[in-house]
Amino acid sequence: MDIEIKVLLEEIQNSSSSKAFSQLFLKFRPLVNFAINNFQFRHYEVDDLLQEARIVCYQSALTFNTNNYPLYGAYFKKSLFNRFNSLLRYDLSHRRAATKADLSYDQFYEEHAAYFHTHLKTELDIDTRLAIEEVLPDIPVIFSNLEYQIFNLHCIQDRSVKEIAQLLEMKEMTVYGAISRCRKKMNSLKINRR
Repeated sequence: MDIEIKVLLEEIQNSSSSKAFSQLFLKFRPLVNFAINNFQFRHYEVDDLLQEARIVCYQSALTFNTNNYPLYGAYFKKSLFNRFNSLLRYDLSHRRAATKADLSYDQFYEEHAAYFHTHLKTELDIDTRLAIEEVLPDIPVIFSNLEYQIFNLHCIQDRSVKEIAQLLEMKEMTVYGAISRCRKKMNSLKINRR
């Protein structure tokens, strides 16, 4: 192991020296740049990834045992790649969940047109029912993606606000706000579903 790296690691482990950490991170900055370019992140800023790399570098420096492992660089590289793999998995899982929740208009209409035609006939007056049926093709355009998802879950699938908040991993107040915006948009079109 490089003597200078060993000294920097000991300073970090013994006194949490920020100067020693800055020097250590600077030595491994080319490895960090290589990792950022290699993983090709799409939804993370470079500054965020650098911060993640700094965290991994610091944690690695604290846990590295200079007596057992001669190469800190290999240890840091493995830790950094593991962290970046975790970030990618997390990002991909959230994108898959969002894609699953999206519906095209055709799917929406096929799945829920029968609901509108049967349930709304008994619950709403004829003018409101006709207005909803008239605007049904425009609902995916009128609402934002979030509003559309919440409209689908709340009005079509008849889920509670609490269920929607848990399903979409958001606060109940956010769901209430989206429902309120949906009502306002529908009211602006003279549609009021109660």
